[in-house]
Amino acid sequence: MTTDHDDNRPEQKPAFGKWLLTKRDRGDWVDGIADAGSADWTFPKNGDPEAVRAHLRSGRTATRR
Repeated sequence: MTTDHDDNRPEQKPAFGKWLLTKRDRGDWVDGIADAGSADWTFPKNGDPEAVRAHLRSGRTATRR
């Protein structure tokens, strides 16, 4: 019998950007960042923390109308 997974292999973590978007409604300051990222179609969903930070600092966000 074979399996499709290896129990000894650590699970891959989602990209930081995707993880952050799942953190809406926490009841703290992260809510605002997650909400803004969800509304911004240029938000780096596959980005690491540095890519997300650079995007937020750039002020170049784009929301859908």
